[in-house]
Amino acid sequence: MNKIRRTFHPVGQGAFYSERHPDFNIVYDCGNWKNSKAAQKVVSQAFDKNDTIDILFISHFDYDHVSMIGTLRDSVKSIKHVVLPLLHNDEKILLKAFNHLHANSAQLNRLIDEPQAFFGDDARIVYVNPTEQSESPINDDQESINLENLSANQTIDSGAKIQLNTSNDWVFIPYNYENTTRSIMLKDELIKESISIQDLKNVGYLTKNRKKIKGIYEKIDGNINENSMIVYSGPLHDNHHYHFVDAYYNCLWDWHYLYHRYHHYVDIYDLCHKPACIYSGDADFNKVQIHNVFRHYWQSVGTIQVPHHGSRNSFNFSFGFHKQGSFICPVSFGTNNTYGHPSGKVLEELLQCENIPIAVTEKMDSTFVEIIKC
Repeated sequence: MNKIRRTFHPVGQGAFYSERHPDFNIVYDCGNWKNSKAAQKVVSQAFDKNDTIDILFISHFDYDHVSMIGTLRDSVKSIKHVVLPLLHNDEKILLKAFNHLHANSAQLNRLIDEPQAFFGDDARIVYVNPTEQSESPINDDQESINLENLSANQTIDSGAKIQLNTSNDWVFIPYNYENTTRSIMLKDELIKESISIQDLKNVGYLTKNRKKIKGIYEKIDGNINENSMIVYSGPLHDNHHYHFVDAYYNCLWDWHYLYHRYHHYVDIYDLCHKPACIYSGDADFNKVQIHNVFRHYWQSVGTIQVPHHGSRNSFNFSFGFHKQGSFICPVSFGTNNTYGHPSGKVLEELLQCENIPIAVTEKMDSTFVEIIKC
């Protein structure tokens, strides 16, 4: 029996998720807000030196989502494909300016400006166009793209279906919604302090005004990006070829333990035939109606990563999880973060709507693993 192992790794205030398919590995984001040594160890030990990452998805370029990509790159044999959101020039300037606040800013700026050089000549860099369609369903009639047919520096549309091979029913669907709200907020704050975009290109200016710029950044709730790329990972068609075997919490909580914990109000076994996961990064669920966007695949979705570390500002309380079924909802956060993540209101809403929130922190016993039979 072949299995898929999906892991939500304990890196604290950040994100690092992986899937091990038979002869195939994917990663979604890899970062920690302080780039801590403990988090680096988690990343460096997640794969073997001879392993290959077939696809690395980068949701966006906030420090806490990309700070350890260099560690991941150096810990494996190769990274074959990198799928990332297409950035505008102003976005790159803003990102590099705020990366200047961190120790390894030169490495991160290289990732933004020269991803090909960052990952090496053999990696294929694939960009995903942004879309302003926050509710329209992805076109299910669009032909899937075979992974091996993706060329270097190719740009694909949001909603494009990336298929592992023609005999495999599993697909990855990146969806890059362009949300200008936070970018506008950031630029407004810069204007208040008489700072222009062009000022931020000057390293000397950044160094001199480090404290002021950091203060502006901290007024924005965690994400200065216009977009955070969502990825659907699951079956192309609604069938029972894939299903959950077990779900482990630090390899101590098995599926039956989850059942005993939640059976009073959750039909756990209904999730067994819903192996798909939606990785949301820091997406804003007030803007993106994921149940509409992924309408053609929704019956397969059993796991939804809670966006933005459980921030109340990114969670739509009218979304109505209770109307969409029950979900396993991992939320990544640091226990000592200064943002108040996760919001108690978000956790309360998830529980009241008969979902299963799973806390993934910097503690090793918060590792969460799902095993899927295929």
